[in-house]
Amino acid sequence: MSMSAKVFISYSHKDVKYVELLQAHLSPLKREFIIETWFDRKIQAGDSWDKEIHSALVSADIILMMISADFLASDYCYDMEVKKALTMHDVGEAVVIPIILRPCDWLSAPFSKLQALPRDGKPLSSFSNIDEAFLQITLEIRRITKTVEHPEEIPATNVVEHRFGKKKNLSHKLDKDVGSNSIHWNLPHLQNPYFTGQTDILNEIQKTLKFNHTAALTQPLAICGLGGIGKTQTAVEFCYKYRMLYKGFFWICAESRESLISDFIGIANLLNLSIKDVKEQGEIIECVKNWFRNKPDMLLIFDNVNDLQLLKEFIVSNERSHIIITTRLQSVGTIANNININVMPEREGILFLLKRSKILSLNNQIEEASEVDREIAEKIYDEMGGLPLALDQAGAYIEETHSSLEEYLELYRIEGSKLRANRGEYSCTHPESVTTTFSISFKRFKEFPAAAELLYFCSFLSSDAIPEDIFKLEVKAYGDHLGSIVKDKYKFNEVIKKATRYSLIRRSPENKTLNMHRLVQAVLIDSMPEASKIFWAKNAYTALNLLFPEPAFKNWETCQNILPHVNVMLDQIIKYNLEIKPTAELLNSSGWYLSELGQYEMAEKYIIHAENIFKKCKDVSTEYIGNSLSKLGMLYHYQSRKQDAESTLKKSLNILKAELDENHPAVIGALNNLGVIYEAQSKYYKAEPIFKKCLKFYQNYTGLESTIVATCLNNLGFVYKSQGRLSEAEHFLIKGLDLRGKLLGEEHPDVAMSMNNVGSLYTYMGLYEKAEKLIQGSLNICIKSLGDSHPYVTKSLINLYILYLLQKRLKECEKVCDKLMSCFERESGKESLFFASFLDSYARILKTNIRKGKAKDIEAKAKAIWENHSQEEVESFKKEKAIKTSEKRFMNLYKNYNKI
Repeated sequence: MSMSAKVFISYSHKDVKYVELLQAHLSPLKREFIIETWFDRKIQAGDSWDKEIHSALVSADIILMMISADFLASDYCYDMEVKKALTMHDVGEAVVIPIILRPCDWLSAPFSKLQALPRDGKPLSSFSNIDEAFLQITLEIRRITKTVEHPEEIPATNVVEHRFGKKKNLSHKLDKDVGSNSIHWNLPHLQNPYFTGQTDILNEIQKTLKFNHTAALTQPLAICGLGGIGKTQTAVEFCYKYRMLYKGFFWICAESRESLISDFIGIANLLNLSIKDVKEQGEIIECVKNWFRNKPDMLLIFDNVNDLQLLKEFIVSNERSHIIITTRLQSVGTIANNININVMPEREGILFLLKRSKILSLNNQIEEASEVDREIAEKIYDEMGGLPLALDQAGAYIEETHSSLEEYLELYRIEGSKLRANRGEYSCTHPESVTTTFSISFKRFKEFPAAAELLYFCSFLSSDAIPEDIFKLEVKAYGDHLGSIVKDKYKFNEVIKKATRYSLIRRSPENKTLNMHRLVQAVLIDSMPEASKIFWAKNAYTALNLLFPEPAFKNWETCQNILPHVNVMLDQIIKYNLEIKPTAELLNSSGWYLSELGQYEMAEKYIIHAENIFKKCKDVSTEYIGNSLSKLGMLYHYQSRKQDAESTLKKSLNILKAELDENHPAVIGALNNLGVIYEAQSKYYKAEPIFKKCLKFYQNYTGLESTIVATCLNNLGFVYKSQGRLSEAEHFLIKGLDLRGKLLGEEHPDVAMSMNNVGSLYTYMGLYEKAEKLIQGSLNICIKSLGDSHPYVTKSLINLYILYLLQKRLKECEKVCDKLMSCFERESGKESLFFASFLDSYARILKTNIRKGKAKDIEAKAKAIWENHSQEEVESFKKEKAIKTSEKRFMNLYKNYNKI
């Protein structure tokens, strides 16, 4: 019976936790009697520890040195154990393996000439998953101690023959020749030192191939994904990482029948098969397949498979060996099990770029890069969509041109098409550029024009979540071939089948969306003539405009799904001459949706852009321009820009009145908005008649029960509340609340705002119990339906604050103020005078609550803001806002929040 290899562990006692973890990971090897481990905790009481250590060390077959600063500082470890271990290593009596635990200056040590673990000398402490590091160590120890059950199959220099009771030369040490444990090794690729990430994929491949050998895998495993996504590199890394588990590796280029035949002939020569007299290529193929059928622990890699039917002729059935396929094909049917590779995770992609561009060395971690470099690398990662090939290409360009990350990013945004085509001079892992890689797949679509048109159309939308509903519209926007079949579900599915074939586009049946990598889009657009770019851009955005629904609450989810595509369009309008009515309509609708979300700055950008396009379009009516201005005026109102709001709404009303009857719905709508502005300015004598006129108009125009009538009731009730006409206010506000609840449902945000307004009225009336129930209910609905950062939430919190303040419930006030502080800081800005005035009010409440320490901090924060503004700015603000020392005036300070 063979003996176990003796493993001696040399370490500093301060690193004992690592030794214990190592022991746990080595347990399978010990259980299989492959090794037995020794470290100084095995010394029994009364034993001479120096003698026991020396005895265990000189009898060891493998010596693991656990390297850290504490290990290097230990005189005993360094002077006794290290010196003796290196002597044994040099004469072939033992294998010495340094294991780097923590960062330290070990490269100047005498054992630095030895191959260290984990790979590349990366310290265990820097692994995000330390089990991955210990797995590397365990597998490497298994490799060099592998049981020699078939000595005739493994070169003698690779055998740890002490397992038969006799030590022979162990001069292979921890051999750097990665193929030396294998009988056959024809990988055309060196291990990529920049390979990073994909740990989950590698583990999934290992698991799928069932390395525990409890069951045999009869199907090949296909690694699928877009060109440049890293399929080949992942297969290469798998071969190197798990090289000790196979006796042979055979790499076969499967791009064509010719390359398959050529590589099979090469394998026949590698195996020294008798093919000299064989003239038929088919016989050579069968000869290689017959050899493989009877060999265990072999791995065949068929790289870059384009035709699965062609591959059938070359696939070999062997239950004791494995086959890996790499392919751009998204569907592999019953020929193979498949694992899909997606883009690199952000952190891994950034680290890869920093290392590939030589900004970081191979042993550095991402935290060692400057914050600026990390931020710019993240932007480049986003531009490349996380595609490994593109990141490698970017890193190569930065290295070869000695550019900075910032310079590359700036140049890419100007000369993207040129850089996508520039592969660099010293690229061996993937010689083709991004442009060439994708163009190879594009050429295959010449026979499928409808699929090509689908790709062209999608290229101008956001890369993620392209809604399939965009292909169901009554619009001539899809091209001649695609347009003729979009209504035929079977034929459309056939087009999707063709388009997804080479992973250029992906389909999500659950979400009913398509996904297309942004660089596939970019390279497709690069390849188009200018006229084609304009044609497809206009078509895509015309269809998108028809798809965008009314931005009512019930449609918000659909609006949100379409918004990323609108954002892409915004960057293309000037580039592709898209100042046309459909794009203006789309921007206008999107802007109003954003204003409903409380994203006022972005909403303003969209609506102003829409207005400018409307003015340039000959086919746009006065009504369009007037309505756009009316929305812009209300947006200014939401931002408390009173003068801008009033002037814009008056301009809108004048434009509409010049062309339309004074009782036209568009005119009445603009008039109603102007009434809202007057009410906010306390010009009740102007607001009241406007709201009465609007209410009467809409009751006749839409009927007594409509959402616009409910809004008019709410507006009129609010004017009466502001005038102190509380009974009239209660009548109209409750009527508006009941109507909104009936038409919209109890969970609608507009219903919540009506509840908030009635609650505010009851606070004025001293009906605190009723008020609290309504305001708290409003707050709950808003948070549930809108999230906790929407302006509606702020409105409800303000009214809750006022309610608690009037009841002198100061502890509840403090809790609400904590929430309001983040709301006002976000909405008004942490340096605004508006925010400072709130902080002063909050500090006074804290003092009343005997929270002097917290009050002092809040006061200091407010004081810093006040002092950061000029005296003129402060005086102007106080005059405009009518700030008083009385807490009751706090209601007036935020009055604009209570109106909807």
